[in-house]
Amino acid sequence: MILQRLVDIELEDAHGLLFGGGTPEEPKYGFGLDRDRSDDAVKLHLVVKAAFGDPVHITTIPTIFESTYPWTVGGLVAAIREARAVVATNRVQYCTECPVGVAMPVVVGMHTCMCCTMKGAFQI
Repeated sequence: MILQRLVDIELEDAHGLLFGGGTPEEPKYGFGLDRDRSDDAVKLHLVVKAAFGDPVHITTIPTIFESTYPWTVGGLVAAIREARAVVATNRVQYCTECPVGVAMPVVVGMHTCMCCTMKGAFQI
């Protein structure tokens, strides 16, 4: 049912199914589910957004985790479990090499964000 709803939403909105957020007094995480067609197989794409409470569009909130899963009910269950684990363990860490005032999430398994990781890789 949820996977079919994602197909229906995709026809209406390019952002897929977006939900979450809280109030300024009690920020909550945001979530997005969409179809990923970056390769031959259709996959489920999960995005977890940083906790927010201000009345802004969820697409403007920094992404703290994302992954793809098989386009199956089992893939959907795995995505929900992983999203819950991200929130429950609050394993979100921010890059310490970014300029002051910039809060970019680190790459999973790394200690820096994607930009700083690439700067180091290319010695920029």
